[in-house]
Amino acid sequence: VGRVFPLSTELVMTGRPALSPDGSRLVFTARPADSDNVDLYVMTLGDRHPVRLTSHPEIDDKAAWSPDATRIAFVRVAPNGSEPCRIFVKIVPMGAERALGRCRTSPSTSLAWSADGAEIYFSDQLGTDAPHRLHALSVRTGATRPVTNPPKHSFGDRDPAPSQDGREIAFLRDAAGQSTDLFIVDRRGGGLRRITTEGGVINGLAWSRDDQGLFYSSDRAGDVGLWWIPRAGGEPRRISAGLLDYRRISHAQERPLLVFEAVRDRSALHSISVDGEGAAIGQAIPALTADARDRSPDRANDGALVFVSDRSGYDELWTAEPGEQPRQLTHVEGWRLSDPRWSPNGRHIAFVGSRGGATDLYVVPRAGGVPTRLTKDSAEDASPGWSPDGHLYFGSRRGGAS
Repeated sequence: VGRVFPLSTELVMTGRPALSPDGSRLVFTARPADSDNVDLYVMTLGDRHPVRLTSHPEIDDKAAWSPDATRIAFVRVAPNGSEPCRIFVKIVPMGAERALGRCRTSPSTSLAWSADGAEIYFSDQLGTDAPHRLHALSVRTGATRPVTNPPKHSFGDRDPAPSQDGREIAFLRDAAGQSTDLFIVDRRGGGLRRITTEGGVINGLAWSRDDQGLFYSSDRAGDVGLWWIPRAGGEPRRISAGLLDYRRISHAQERPLLVFEAVRDRSALHSISVDGEGAAIGQAIPALTADARDRSPDRANDGALVFVSDRSGYDELWTAEPGEQPRQLTHVEGWRLSDPRWSPNGRHIAFVGSRGGATDLYVVPRAGGVPTRLTKDSAEDASPGWSPDGHLYFGSRRGGAS
């Protein structure tokens, strides 16, 4: 990366950038500052005045350019996510829009055109308990066909990205909530290949111009930076440091230009008093502050706090005794942690840990040490909770359902 610079406009930009194949125009999702109506806009790079493309009261989102740059495909989403999304095609900038198809279950999805412009790839569920899988939608007839068949215990497949030569489709497969890797299949769904073995957070991907590799966003080094990996797999190469949390990526086919979403994700823990009926009393006050992402707190009966934080550069469990500074409890560098919960006697902490594509339950003593693994299988386990007598209950995707 030679230079990173913001694209500022008078709109409240909500993201999902899509660069035209020649890199001259950008479609994105945004809303005016004085309105809640989220629509699609297009701007020529270098021009600070976007043109509004849609004006429907529902949310228009996830635009994708056709290979000849004359049309975009996009999804129309119910504001409350109560209905499966619909897929439209529109001539850019001021042509008519045409309803092409709809999702079967998913309230939203990401779109990508095939290299020949004949199909649009998207992710959808066959049912609410089924994993997401990739489908191909015919632009001419509206017929769909399945492309991938993910494991039933997984979250499934998303973010399709066809190669420019039209032979293959890269995509992200979520084994669990924070355990994602990059895969490639041929356009008919055969020849599945796993390209990364990170089992971490990946939130965007795009082919390089020569089809020799893929850009993607990953927290593989602790920060969420940009990386590049060869098409055949191998050792990833860092492209940009994670000074920002990179999200969706779009790459011009004819120019060495990337556009991406970026956020600086920082969160502090606060506390608030409640009455006997659960109503808030007064205002929330800071419990802990740090230039880090602190989350998933739980308080023991004696007032001690446990939470997940990336203060060390990676997800770790931290504890804070009343009136004392936080201390790092675990040293499991590279894991993804969530949902720590104190045991009733305050001697142990159960939590969810993801590593190597597996998401299981662990327990660690209050004093720290090596976590003990409680479950070991292909299903994702989540949300542990202790009963008063010390039994541990949890949610799981065993059987394909949560």
